[in-house]
Parts: sequence; C-alpha cells; structure tokens
Amino acid sequence: MRFLIDHITSLLRWSEKYTKTDMIYLAGSGWWMALGTIVLSFGSLILYIVFAHTLPKEVYGTYQYLISAGAIIGAFTLTGMNTAVARAVAQGYEGVLHKAVRTQLLFGIIPFLIGASGSLYYFIQNNTVLSVGFLLLGIFIPLINAFNTYGAFLHGKKDFKRGFFYGLVWNLPYYAILVGVSFIAPFALALLFGSLLVQAVATGYLLNRVIRTCVNNNNHDKDAIEYGKHLSIMNLPTTVATQIDAVLAFHFLGAAPLALYSFATAIPERLSGLFKFIPTAALPKLSEKNPEEIRAILGKSRIWVAIFMLLFAALGYALIAPYLFMFLFPTYTDAVPFSQWYGLIFLTVIGNLFVTGLTAQRDIKDLYIYNVVSPSIQILLQFVGIVFYGLWGLIVGRLISMGFSILLASALLFRKHGPQSNV
Repeated sequence: MRFLIDHITSLLRWSEKYTKTDMIYLAGSGWWMALGTIVLSFGSLILYIVFAHTLPKEVYGTYQYLISAGAIIGAFTLTGMNTAVARAVAQGYEGVLHKAVRTQLLFGIIPFLIGASGSLYYFIQNNTVLSVGFLLLGIFIPLINAFNTYGAFLHGKKDFKRGFFYGLVWNLPYYAILVGVSFIAPFALALLFGSLLVQAVATGYLLNRVIRTCVNNNNHDKDAIEYGKHLSIMNLPTTVATQIDAVLAFHFLGAAPLALYSFATAIPERLSGLFKFIPTAALPKLSEKNPEEIRAILGKSRIWVAIFMLLFAALGYALIAPYLFMFLFPTYTDAVPFSQWYGLIFLTVIGNLFVTGLTAQRDIKDLYIYNVVSPSIQILLQFVGIVFYGLWGLIVGRLISMGFSILLASALLFRKHGPQSNV
C-alpha cells in the first residue's frame, strides 16, 4: 500500500511541470470535496426517486416553487460573505468568522420582510399553502445562510476532510427527514418545514462547534466584511437568474409542468455538481497568487482540454438519459428530450473557474460587470423563451446564456493580459 501511495505521489509531482498546478493539493482537497459532492448528489437522486413515486406532480411542483422562491429570498442575505470569509481565513484572518456571522444575522431582517410580504400577498390571494410557505422561508432562510458560514471557514483553512464529515452531520438527517415526510405526509408545506428545520438546527450546531474548536486566532481583515457585502450585491442578480426558471415555469405553465422541468434538469444539475468542487478547491490556492499567476494557471491549454472532456460527458449523458429515466423516473419519461439537451450545462464549470480567478484577485469592478450583465442576459433569454416556446424556450434560453457567461468571464479575466498557453 505504501508503495502505491508513493507511486501516485511521484506521478502527481511529475504532472505538475505540465499542469503548473499543485497536484498534491488538488488531489487531496479535491478528493474530500468530490466525495462530499457525490454524497450530496446521491442523496438528492434518492429524493427524486422517492418524490417521483410518492408525490403528485402538482404537490412536487408547488414544493419546488417554494424552494426556488426561498433561494431568491436568500439572495437578499449576505450570500457573498462565505467567499469573503474563505478568502480571509486562507490569508490567516480567522477572527473574521464571528463578525461575518453577526453581520449576516443583522442583515437577516431584509429577507424576513421579503418573506413576510410574500406571505401577505398569497394570504390576500386565499392561497394558504404559499402564504404559510413564504412565512417559513422568511424565518428560516436568514438563520441558515448565516449559520452555514462554518463551511466557508473550513474551506479557507483547507480543512476539506473536516468539512466533508461536518457536512454529513446535517445532510444525512436532511435526506432522511424528507424521505420520511414524503411517505407520511406528502404535502408541500410538510416537506418545506422539515427541510428548513433540520438545516437550521444542524448548521447552528456545526457553527458553534467550529467557533469553539477551530478558530485559532482573532486576527481581522478590515476589508473582508466590506468585500463580502460587495460580493453579496453582485450575487443577487446571479441567484435570481439561477432560480427564475422555476418561478417562470410555475407562473406561466403551472405546478405540473414545473415538476416535469425539475426532473428534466435534475440529473444534469447533479452530475455537473461533481465538477464544481474544482473552483471551490481552487479559491484558497488562487487567493495566494498574484493576477499574472492566476491567469497563467487558468491558461487556454487547460481550458480546451476541460471543454473537450465536459462535452464528451454531456454526449455520454444524452445517450444514457432515456434508460435512466425509464429505470429511475418512469412517470417522467416525457422529460427525456429536455434533459438530454440540458446536459450541456456541464460546461458551466469553465465559467465558474474564470469567476473564481476574478474573485481570488478581488477584482471588484470586473466582478460587478459579470454579476450584473450575465444574469440579466439569462433572465431575459429565459423569459422570452418560456413566453414564446414554453419549456423548450426555457431550456434553450438557459444554454445560450451559459455560453455568453463563459465568454464574458473569460474576456474579463484575460482582457489585460492574453491567456497563457502552458503548452
């Protein structure tokens, strides 16, 4: 076994002269983050299978609408604080955690008022389910988003192993609760309350544990909180754009078509999540580099290889999608054509890498440009698409906007210096 480990280590060290990347770090951190993503994706897949067999399409569509609405409400929390905390902690400022959490809780009044306003609107519309649902979102979302800062702290410390096991503490009960509720009380409100409650309790416990056992100094980065606020403002359009598809489908087409769309995008989204650990793992490392080094690391030779691999993965998914749906979601086989094309969403990891580069070098101006222009284009294309072409328009609008986002992020990152080849 020792021989095998030494051989793999030597191979990774040898590859560094071609990749110009710390492959030992990437393999170590990537392993735990990829494993965490696999667990999340597997748990999510189990939920989709259970929901497909236990929930009427209208119930699932309503639940999915509330989840998406909750994500949009959450956009008005300080969503960028986690990235700012991870960056500051990577530079040794561990004391930023306390102030970041307090600041997020203080700003939590904004999403609460938004949730309460939504609740009042649906109460006037005599829709009890959505009225109560929005009130629950307004109460729990600010707490969950503040408490989960513990994960950003661990990422900044590059303690990905601890992050993985701490993630299990709340993810396993989360999936277990939703599976149980779907059998015992298959109603949208019961599912929503169960998911929000377990997330709030578990993340609160983990934050307290991290504060007591992992914070080793009280050093503060005087700019971290302000940077987190800037990132939060930038994230708002992006978060809205990410969730607007479900809101548009619910309002223009109804709960059942939203359920169909959700299942069409479910597997591609979960599979693409397997690649998302790369930008997350890269942030602490890139935060230690200067802009020229960042551009060199994200040079064009690596990107073309990544594009080829991701396109190959999308093609593979398109070929097996019909069999997956027949086996896993037999009541949603109508979603197969939508899902096959949506597999191109794998390419978003490229844009995420470029944005991580901009974030690491704290290029606020370019980040503002990206986070305003890109989601605005996405919202516009999806709105026009669903109004004129229904679900197909929604899918195509999302894919076109993805391509635009990748090109925009690349142009912003490399506009001062051309991408380096690293051949």
